Amino acid sequence: MHLSSPPTDTHQRRWVLICAVLASTMAFVDESVVNVALPRMEADLHTSLSAMQWVINAYTLCMSALLLIGGAAGDRFGRRQFS
Repeated sequence: MHLSSPPTDTHQRRWVLICAVLASTMAFVDESVVNVALPRMEADLHTSLSAMQWVINAYTLCMSALLLIGGAAGDRFGRRQFS
């Protein structure tokens, strides 16, 4: 049985770092877009600021839950070796 070791190649490490930075950037941009759209959503839906706070809290909660599920799946299945 062959156990896979963590990536030691600098090329692989560089790609892992690039992917992590891009994913973090996308999460930041996604959250910023929602925050920028909140005043327009509030005006279009004729609702209060407290209702909009519920919207952003629900959005953040869903994103956090998906992050936990993705992390657990990564821990369980790991990186696949393709040959």
